[in-house]
Amino acid sequence: MRRRLLLLGAAAFVVWAIFAFFWLLRLASDLQAGRDAASAARDQLGPEQLADGEPLGELRIAESRFRAANERAGGVLLAPLRLAPVIGRQLRSVEALSGAAHEVARAGVDAVERAGVLFDDPAGEGQARVDQVQRLAQIVDDVAARLDAIEDLGPIDGLVAPLADARNELAADLAEARRGLDDARTGARAALSLLTGPRRYLVLAANNAEMRGGSGMWLQGGVLATGAGRLDLEQMVSLHLDADPPDGAVEPSGDLASRWGYLRPGDEWRNLMASPRFPANAELAVRMWKAATGEDVDGVLVVDAIGLQAIVEAVGEVTVGDRTFGAADVPAYVLHDQYSQFGDIADQTSQNQADRREALAALASAAVDAIDRGDYPASTLIRTLGDAIEGRHLLAWTPDEVEQAGWEAAGMDGELERDSLLVSILNQGGNKLDWFLDVEADLAVERVAGSWEVAVTIQMRNETPAQGEPTYVQGPYPGLDLDAGEYRGLLAVSLPAAATAPQFDGVDTLTVRGPDGPSQVVGFRFDLPRGETREVVLRFRLPPHADHLDIEPSARVPSITWRYGTEEWEDSTSRVANWVNR
Repeated sequence: MRRRLLLLGAAAFVVWAIFAFFWLLRLASDLQAGRDAASAARDQLGPEQLADGEPLGELRIAESRFRAANERAGGVLLAPLRLAPVIGRQLRSVEALSGAAHEVARAGVDAVERAGVLFDDPAGEGQARVDQVQRLAQIVDDVAARLDAIEDLGPIDGLVAPLADARNELAADLAEARRGLDDARTGARAALSLLTGPRRYLVLAANNAEMRGGSGMWLQGGVLATGAGRLDLEQMVSLHLDADPPDGAVEPSGDLASRWGYLRPGDEWRNLMASPRFPANAELAVRMWKAATGEDVDGVLVVDAIGLQAIVEAVGEVTVGDRTFGAADVPAYVLHDQYSQFGDIADQTSQNQADRREALAALASAAVDAIDRGDYPASTLIRTLGDAIEGRHLLAWTPDEVEQAGWEAAGMDGELERDSLLVSILNQGGNKLDWFLDVEADLAVERVAGSWEVAVTIQMRNETPAQGEPTYVQGPYPGLDLDAGEYRGLLAVSLPAAATAPQFDGVDTLTVRGPDGPSQVVGFRFDLPRGETREVVLRFRLPPHADHLDIEPSARVPSITWRYGTEEWEDSTSRVANWVNR
């Protein structure tokens, strides 16, 4: 009898072991599938992708597979193994990790589903727009609360390497998700503050056909009044003709004065953004507007041709006079065609130029009016504005801490970082030839004598057509010793603060050099005749602990083509060039 019981017990153990083995295989499969789906969803968490609900499918897979893994790890079948000292610790870890991952995925599914319903509805006007932002803020708060409640990730010591890696990965993902939600909450608070108002922001129209550092030249401005969810753009005016501050009334300070003071940016709107550091320039612009008009404003918004295109793409076609503009029509019209439409006249005080500026102001006003009506899905606006924001085509600054934190969270603050690399070409020819200036940049990094030697090869081609361009586009600007179609510019490169020994090959005299906020800048002036190409190499060194550069967008149209090793991209968004983990 005893032997029979032993045989039955052994048989039962074998059957249990077989089932447990296959149960563990299914558990491992669920965990891996869940991690794969979660990783795929993580790659789809940009604002535009969230607005389109792209991560929803992968999040649902991750939720399902992590739930299955959690149930298998905590099920009765594996209960004996959980009592074992080593294996039991691993199982308890799997159960805790899969449970936490399931809750994260479940919260993500819920948030994306709720946001999808919200984003698919037109925002509406006035209070309806405020209500929509408040609902979005509530979704973010709910998800944040659920993630904050996740505390148990299981044992941290004595785990086998794959489980230890998985635990570290989940902890990092959870921390990143919490940071992202903090940014979303910050952005929602800023949006509510702006919309409920009352606020008056100075809106500046930047012209990418006449470039400055990380922005087009600021040529027109007007006040955007907000309150109770309404948006009203008042009359746009020519900044240097109708809002010219008295000479000496506004003085730059800090690095803006030290590096760029010779351009007198406080006296001349067209010399703002020589430095790409938007906050410093925006603060100066607020004071200039006050000196010129006597009016206080609460902040600054900058929109260029690509930003305006994004708005038109979201709201649909806009009509100005007898012409209807679609999104595809905007860049060419704003940056080139308008100059032909209103005649070959270089005199900026002429009636033709006044008509041209009035037409541009009318286009901007029509776009803002369309936004104010709110008869478009919010997802459309989020999707189209996201790309423009990433390319520095929409910038925002305010001294208000709540709203400024929102602009920073949204990536609209336009400030450089300590590891930033930004190539700017400032048009100093009084023409509109940036539309025809093709720019490429090649990055190379090499280990030399205990540091990293960086070389940036910049090639500029002046592709101005030989015929057909009006004087207002091709120049020459009166009083400058340039030929028609000749580009005069200042090549200024913003470098990391830790960079040393910056030098352009073959350039003996620098126009600008020194600290510029969290970065530093070097640059020189050049002339480039029509049809010619110039290539210049900038070299500098970085300390041995440096492992990357943040390549910042220039806001140029056309954008700069960058190459690094086998990679090639357009600088319409920021890009990290990493050489340690390549």
